[in-house]
Amino acid sequence: MTLSPAVPLPPLTRIAIVGAGGPSGLVALRQLLVAGVPANKISAYEGRDRAGGVWNYESEPGTMHVEWRESGPPVVRAQNEVENPGANGPSAMYDKLRTNLPNKIMNYRNTPFPKDTPIFPTHAQIATYLQEYAQDDNLSSHISFNTRVTGVYHTSGTTDPAEKWTVETEHRKQDGTTIQSSEKVSHVVISNGHYNEPFLPPIPGLDGWKGQLLHSRWWRNPVSQRGKNVVVVGSRASGSDIARELAIDDEDHPANPKRTIYHSVRGLKPGDTVWDDDFAWAKRINVVHEILSVGDDGTSLHLEDGTTLSDVDTLVFATGYLYSYPFFPDNKAPWDKYPVTTALATASNGLPRAGGQDIRNLNTSDTFYEPDPTLAFIGLHYAVNPFPLGEASARLIAFSYTHDRIPPLPPLRRATDKPNDKTVGCPAEFDNQDAWLLAIGEGGVDGGGKPGGWPQSTEETREMRANALKMRKKVLGY
Repeated sequence: MTLSPAVPLPPLTRIAIVGAGGPSGLVALRQLLVAGVPANKISAYEGRDRAGGVWNYESEPGTMHVEWRESGPPVVRAQNEVENPGANGPSAMYDKLRTNLPNKIMNYRNTPFPKDTPIFPTHAQIATYLQEYAQDDNLSSHISFNTRVTGVYHTSGTTDPAEKWTVETEHRKQDGTTIQSSEKVSHVVISNGHYNEPFLPPIPGLDGWKGQLLHSRWWRNPVSQRGKNVVVVGSRASGSDIARELAIDDEDHPANPKRTIYHSVRGLKPGDTVWDDDFAWAKRINVVHEILSVGDDGTSLHLEDGTTLSDVDTLVFATGYLYSYPFFPDNKAPWDKYPVTTALATASNGLPRAGGQDIRNLNTSDTFYEPDPTLAFIGLHYAVNPFPLGEASARLIAFSYTHDRIPPLPPLRRATDKPNDKTVGCPAEFDNQDAWLLAIGEGGVDGGGKPGGWPQSTEETREMRANALKMRKKVLGY
C-alpha cells in the first residue's frame, strides 16, 4: 500500500477546538492534553451548556420551520435557529432510541461503561457516559460552554504561523446577553459533528404539501400520530426506528384509531426484503417506492413505480443531514477557493447557504484539510463505531500537531471503491484505526512497545461489531 509523504507543520502555539463538548470534541481535548499541550494553549468551544453534544435529549424540540428556496433543499430550522442563525437546533434523540452497537465496543479506550449498563444503552445512558467522561481529568473545566463559533478563517495581512487562523465566537451569558470575541490561533480542530443541518430532499411540489411535515430531528414518539396515515421516508437507522415505533404502538394499543403506515424506500427492487416478517408488528408496515413528486392538490404523492398515495396525513423525513459549516465564510480565505463541501444552494433572499453532501479538499486520511493541514476534522464518516474511531483520529491529530509533522499515512479504507465515499463500515473502520496507530509508532499487539501505547483492535471487538445487528435483534427483539 502506498503511503502519503510526511507533511511538515509549523509549531503549535495555540489551538482551537470547535464543538468541544460532543463525543469528538471531548477526545480531541483529552488527546491534546495527553500529548503535552498545556491547557492554557487550548481554546475549547461548545455551543451547548453541557457536555454530551447531540446525545443531550430534549423532550420538547419546538416547532419545525421550513423555508423554501427557489432551487435546492429547503431550510429546516427550529425557532431559536431562525432568531439566531448558527445556533444549535434540537437534539436528534427520540424517546426510545437505543444504540445499534453494544456498549462493550462503543466505549472509549480504558473507559468502560458502568457494569449495570444494558448491552444496548439508551440515549440518556450515553449522555451520562459522555458527561462523566468530561469530568475525568476535569476536562469540563477547560471548555467554554454556551460559546458558539461564528467564524473560522485565515487571518489576513499576516505571515505569522502563530496567528494563521482567526476564530470568532459568541458567548451567551445567563441573562441572555451575548459577548463577541475573536482570537488568533495556529491550529484548529473541527469536531462539530454532522447532525446540525437537517436535509429535506427537494421533491417537486413538496412546498405545496397540505398535511403535516416532519424531519426526524423533531420526532420523539408515535403518540401524536395515532389515527393518522403516515409515510416514513428513509430506510437507514432513524427511518427504520420510526416506522417500527409506529407499528409497535399499534400492536401494543389495539384501541388506537386505525391508520396506515407506509415506509418509502429509495431504490426498491422486486423481491427486496425490508422488514422481517418474524415480527407481527412488521406486517403493519407497507413498503412503498420513492416519492417522486407531490400532486398539485397538495395531498397526493406520486411514487417511482407509477402508483399514487392519496390518503396520507403526515410525511416524516428520516433523510439525514448535510455537512454544515456556517462558520466558514465563503468570501474569506481559504474557503473562497477551497471549500470543504459543495453547497447545495447559495445564500439568497435572507436564507443561509445550504450545506453539502460531500467533503472536499481533505488529505488521504480524510482528517487534515489539504490546503492547510493546521486545520483538522474529526467525526465525518458514516456507518462507523463513532467513539473509538473519533478517539483514534484525535490521537493521530494530537501526535501530528505536537510533532510538527503529519506522518506518512495510507489512503482511508472505505466501504466502497467510490472516491471520497464517507461510508466506512466494518471492518474498514478498524483497519483505519490500526493504520493510524502504526503511523504514530503505536499499534500492534503491544502498543508499539511504548509506555501507554495503544494496541491494535482485537478480533473479539471486530467480531462483536460485525454481529452487532444480529445481537441487537436477539436482545431487543428488533
